[in-house]
Amino acid sequence: MLSFFVGSLLKASEGTKHTESFDDPLKIKETDGLKLLTNVSGKVKFLKLPHEINVRVEDFHTVAEATCNRCLNSFKIDLEIPLFEREFIIDLSDRALMEGEDVRYVNKRTNEIELADVIREEILLHFPPIPVCSDSCKGLCDKCFTNLNENTCNCTHDPGSRVSPFKLL
Repeated sequence: MLSFFVGSLLKASEGTKHTESFDDPLKIKETDGLKLLTNVSGKVKFLKLPHEINVRVEDFHTVAEATCNRCLNSFKIDLEIPLFEREFIIDLSDRALMEGEDVRYVNKRTNEIELADVIREEILLHFPPIPVCSDSCKGLCDKCFTNLNENTCNCTHDPGSRVSPFKLL
């Protein structure tokens, strides 16, 4: 599951490349605010460098379900990420780490690179911070909580009574 064997690359010369496709399930925590409806799929390219392996994921795709922040209905989002890449360290004998550098390692026991956490991070980075089902979503009535996309309500809405964070400025 999103683990790739790179043992042959570890012994290969610098500049050696290897490409694989993937279409695998990925678990996302409920606290992340979304649910994946399809497998994650794409192409992964490995490039052997002097002390690390460059991992480049291309044509990444999945479909997620999220809850609209305005109307609280569930909706689907197609997540397509054309390209992202990371470096996985083989050894640090001649390479010094920079302060604050995000470091990932090749698992030397199994000679594998695990991409589940990297892919999960990319999904969360590309997911809208405030998901809405559409730009025209009317949301819920702030008095009776009727979904204004589906029904109208009899509540009186005085635009001046709404609390605005900019009102104090």
